[in-house]
Amino acid sequence: MGLGKVVTTRRLMNMRVAHLMGGDEAVAARARRLIAESAPKGANTVMAGHGNLMRAATGHYVGEAGAGVFKPDGKGGFTFVAEVTPDQWGEWARRFGTRKQ
Repeated sequence: MGLGKVVTTRRLMNMRVAHLMGGDEAVAARARRLIAESAPKGANTVMAGHGNLMRAATGHYVGEAGAGVFKPDGKGGFTFVAEVTPDQWGEWARRFGTRKQ
């Protein structure tokens, strides 16, 4: 996807292993804190996970291969902004292509 440097973390975990990570609410709370963090100025943060975690952490669920767009509110919370569908990903790839970093 040409996103630049990728950083892996265990702060974002699938709900299927929640019992190993402090339970469902602990896993959802960690995800909420990550989503609420502001990205560096001029950048965006991209997180990859499963829909079950999105639903548990945010109350939103996007379709398979879709994406949820959230905006941190600067107060430890966030707002759901949009859903990006797989068809939209394909259209954007055709329209804009990929950019070198």
